[in-house]
Amino acid sequence: MDSKAQRIQSLTREIREQLGDQNVLDALATELATQRVDADELRERLAQLTRELEVIRTVQRARDILLPAAKADYQLRQSVTIDATAPLPPSAGLHVVEKDGKGTAFRWSGPAPTFQFELHLDRSHETVFTLHIPLWGRERAAQLRCTSDDQDIALITEVGQRVLLLSGVLLARETVGLTSLRFTVAALHTPPVPEGKALRQLGVPVLRLSAQAATPAELQRLKALAQAPAPSAALAAPSAVVGQ
Repeated sequence: MDSKAQRIQSLTREIREQLGDQNVLDALATELATQRVDADELRERLAQLTRELEVIRTVQRARDILLPAAKADYQLRQSVTIDATAPLPPSAGLHVVEKDGKGTAFRWSGPAPTFQFELHLDRSHETVFTLHIPLWGRERAAQLRCTSDDQDIALITEVGQRVLLLSGVLLARETVGLTSLRFTVAALHTPPVPEGKALRQLGVPVLRLSAQAATPAELQRLKALAQAPAPSAALAAPSAVVGQ
């Protein structure tokens, strides 16, 4: 006896045992009704999957049409600079524009510990970005962290003329679209204010953020800086904090 015949006999015995003394027609009607409900549910599920598949196909068709144009557009975006005077949304996590004692525009980060910049850049190759912070705000930038694409980005510190430069390297990626740089300060501070004015939670003062396609020479320079000993604090001690 083949396996199919054995299965039929086994199922026959199982059905007879389940039926017992029940009316055979009632039992069959119940079984048919159950199967019809199950079949209706399967048909509905199949229709839903068909609709979802059509949505996916529509998105894919749109991607195939728009992606070449988007790639061509982003290939022209080799560099970007966002300074403190640029219009920034509240989601950037920066306070309004202020000026220090020398008339230089900057923004404090806050009131949350994180602030971010959103960049439209060609990411088909490595990119170098630099966050510019006034030197008087150097202590506030200690232990500043950066992430992008859910990855931690190492920050390389340079001291310029009255400015602290924090640079990082973004690896090339195939994805076309927005690049988000998210910075997190180690601590916020709340400076005293005249009576009647609202307290503010401040992070670091920000002058601007710049980004551009990385050249081999720039990558080599940053690598050497990352491997060099940290500069002496006495050589680049910040002046008193202003603009609070």
